Amino acid sequence: AAPEDETLVFAGSGSPRLAAAICRHLGVEAGRGEVLRFSEGTLFVRVLQNVRGRRVYLVQSTVFPANDHLVELLFWIDALKRASAESVTAVIPYFSYGKGDKKDEPRVSIRARVVADALEAAGAQRVLTMDELDARGWMEDTLIVYTSDHGDMLGDHFMWRKCQPYQSSARIP
Repeated sequence: AAPEDETLVFAGSGSPRLAAAICRHLGVEAGRGEVLRFSEGTLFVRVLQNVRGRRVYLVQSTVFPANDHLVELLFWIDALKRASAESVTAVIPYFSYGKGDKKDEPRVSIRARVVADALEAAGAQRVLTMDELDARGWMEDTLIVYTSDHGDMLGDHFMWRKCQPYQSSARIP
């Protein structure tokens, strides 16, 4: 396959070991980029290679510090889209705001909705995450995929799709 046809996998600072393992499994090198942290606490993300026309997977968990990792994820997605990636899929092994997916009392934010809107606004076409709890009546360790291919990333009723675990050693399409 021509280099422009190959999938790229980038690692955020929240999941570098997982991203490295994914790259080893796929037989690809990790995408080159950097994250700078400034003394006042802000972040700067830079893509260090050509991603034009490429399908990019960004592996970034929202583990502690969740908000820092979430903002970094948004900056990565924005930088990759501005660098003309064909598509950006956010691979979020732990989606810390995923449990806040409903309004269960008055005057509260639906946190998962707000984060999904932010991911979509930043430019993510798809999000893959692991549902660690049985929060939606599904079995543990079910791969959850939601997509903005047909408009709204989550839809009006959180259109989560349950997928079978990935068993093949083939490259990600």
